[in-house]
Amino acid sequence: MITSLSQRSLEVRRGGTILDSGSRRDTFSVLTAGLAARTRIRENGARQITAILVPGDVCDFSVLFSEPSLHRVEALTDCEIASDRIEAVQALMILDPFLTWTTCRSAAAELGRREAWVLNARQRTPTRRVAHVLCEIFDRTRGTTFADRDVCSLPLGLDDLASATDSAEEDVEIAMRLLRQDGVIEVDAQILAVRDWPELCDIGQYEPLRASQLQAFPVNKQQRSRQV
Repeated sequence: MITSLSQRSLEVRRGGTILDSGSRRDTFSVLTAGLAARTRIRENGARQITAILVPGDVCDFSVLFSEPSLHRVEALTDCEIASDRIEAVQALMILDPFLTWTTCRSAAAELGRREAWVLNARQRTPTRRVAHVLCEIFDRTRGTTFADRDVCSLPLGLDDLASATDSAEEDVEIAMRLLRQDGVIEVDAQILAVRDWPELCDIGQYEPLRASQLQAFPVNKQQRSRQV
């Protein structure tokens, strides 16, 4: 499926901007490698991460309706983006009902995750917030980078986790230390190892995803285009 959208491939370095808030694009883009984040600047000037994007996620659905982007999308790691003209994607959706279904399913799943993030940021303790974010990243990316399915990449620093959980960096540091001390997780060199998945889910009040929800547009690494 992703190959039908890979008319153009773009590489964005860590910290780079994939999409600016308020911008209008004439391309529909899907993340094919790396981790990215949707962010907003709050009234006090603080950066707020509102979603983590993994390979297979759509960068911004609003472009399909010619609406300006509500978020900035930034690369948390080196990223690859596959894109095609909006008109071409819309034509494909008319011809291919499965693509339309996949896009709608992706949008619905994203809405569900966004509601979970709102709940996570407002009604849980910092430790539960951190655990929830770790659960989502682990559940959606494990097995894609490492052969060990109990391990995933965790390129987020304390500042990123604080922005994603609406917590102070000190609270995030304490939460991570408690989770390590309790034998729930291990973190070394930006690699997260989950030693007690049920316990992490329980702490984060997280419902594990079904396999069909993990990626909006499954990415086959062998099929990536590197055309610029």
